[in-house]
Amino acid sequence: MQKNKILFWGSIIAICAGCIIGFQNQVVIKNDSAQNPISTLDYIIPVITNNPIVKSIESLSFGQNSPAESVVPPQRTTISALAYGTYYVSSNSQTKNLIGQNLDTPLRIASITKLMTALVATSLMNKNDVIQISEGDLVEGTLSRYKVGDKLTLDQLLYSLLIESDNEAAQAIADHYGLAKFIQAMNTQALSLGMTNTKYYNPSGLDSPNLSQDNLSTVSDLTKLAEYLELKYPNIFAVSALSSYKIMDASGNLHHVANSTDKLIDEFAVNFMVGGKTGYTGRAKQNLIILRAKNGDEGYYIDTVLSSDDRFGDMKLLISKNAN
Repeated sequence: MQKNKILFWGSIIAICAGCIIGFQNQVVIKNDSAQNPISTLDYIIPVITNNPIVKSIESLSFGQNSPAESVVPPQRTTISALAYGTYYVSSNSQTKNLIGQNLDTPLRIASITKLMTALVATSLMNKNDVIQISEGDLVEGTLSRYKVGDKLTLDQLLYSLLIESDNEAAQAIADHYGLAKFIQAMNTQALSLGMTNTKYYNPSGLDSPNLSQDNLSTVSDLTKLAEYLELKYPNIFAVSALSSYKIMDASGNLHHVANSTDKLIDEFAVNFMVGGKTGYTGRAKQNLIILRAKNGDEGYYIDTVLSSDDRFGDMKLLISKNAN
């Protein structure tokens, strides 16, 4: 009887050990060190290996997805988004629209706003600035990852902004610079890029109490922004392509782990996906913009869906319609 018990518990221990080893072999942790090896936007690594668009940055492949995987669209054949479009940007920066609907119709963009927030912050502020979270930075009705008195560098708040789309990170960044000046800089930058149908009222993209003061843009305007980011600030898209990242406070301690709002990153790895940004509010509905490289080419695609009922399904369908 005693011998049987020993054999029984021995088997249980062996099975558990096998499960743990198997789990460790399958789970991929991004930036898995107590001190993030990638500490600033200057050294962020993109999600896809051998990406021709970001040759100047060291690449690393996360997970088992490969560029050869096909994009599997939903069973339906109609895109639900009110506006959508795919643009191809060639290696000599010539931009061509491949498919689209309502490309110049201004619509609420929700958290896609944060691409411009990141651009303005990166261009006007110091990445090592220590920002203290204030009462005014806390956003009622949204998931709160921060508390009053928390101190983080701009660099870390940008990761939070782009990966987990944190509204309080957006507000804290803008408040630190000066909210009115920051919003003005967002709109000035938009005009300088020819985004003539774009207007920003806040740094997060949340619905405003005033219906006439929600952030607006168009598929074509957002394409201009994405093209500029890839040309001048490719690290912004590289950060957005991370599935997760350890956010550190100003003292170097772990604050929390940021997890991506873009499930396409892990769901099936859009062919040569470089990065992107999600957006959602009740009035804006679901939004998504992604940038993906063209296989065997130094050009790339910019895909956008706005005011969608199913942004990820619509994006798969959009990509399948212009696959080549």
